[in-house]
Amino acid sequence: MKYWCENNPVRTHFYDGWSILFPAWEKAFVYVASHYKEKVSDEDLKVRIDQFCKQELAHANAHQAHNKAHDLGNMEARELRKARLVFRRPNHQMWLATMVSIEHMAACGARTFLKRYENQASKELNLYKWHCREELEHKSLAMDLWIHFGNSRYTLKKVAALNMFYVLNSVLKYTITKCKEDGVLWKLSTIKSFVGLGLELIFKSWIPYTEIFQKNFHPNNHDDSKWVAA
Repeated sequence: MKYWCENNPVRTHFYDGWSILFPAWEKAFVYVASHYKEKVSDEDLKVRIDQFCKQELAHANAHQAHNKAHDLGNMEARELRKARLVFRRPNHQMWLATMVSIEHMAACGARTFLKRYENQASKELNLYKWHCREELEHKSLAMDLWIHFGNSRYTLKKVAALNMFYVLNSVLKYTITKCKEDGVLWKLSTIKSFVGLGLELIFKSWIPYTEIFQKNFHPNNHDDSKWVAA
């Protein structure tokens, strides 16, 4: 079987697991940002919201095409049903907090992905690299909205912990399930790939993600100009 990422089942299914989440939640965050735009007085922030919405909708559409090509549509539809809760109450503080934490998580993952695949190219890798760069470009919008409305960092921390568990559980569970279906779960090469991916996640994504629990957290504490300008 040919796997699109490094011809590796673990890496391929892991990134497909993310792609399953993207269309539903990108659209949900567009809905949340659009809702808050009506209450924002800062004109620059309004412009950034418009740019964010444009980028997120483009990401959602691109990953829908990826999911369709890789037979992930049913899983994507299931996630969309969960995201409908956002459309019912976009003004709920929890959804803006979710947006802050997921956008930060995406930024952490984007740096890791770009560092690993910067000099590699394929249809799928190019899609993810483009997505990663734009995530880093608008990484601070959600947090700036949170601050603009004077929301509590304590509330943000609680939601951030829940979201970390939800996303990692969803993606890793999908990866393990698909490797089992492919009959490669207990191969030595697969186990080594899981160990390598796990170490990468812990040190390059999870630990950086925990910055959201710090008192002075802000996405712009990281200089990502090298990726955004690429």
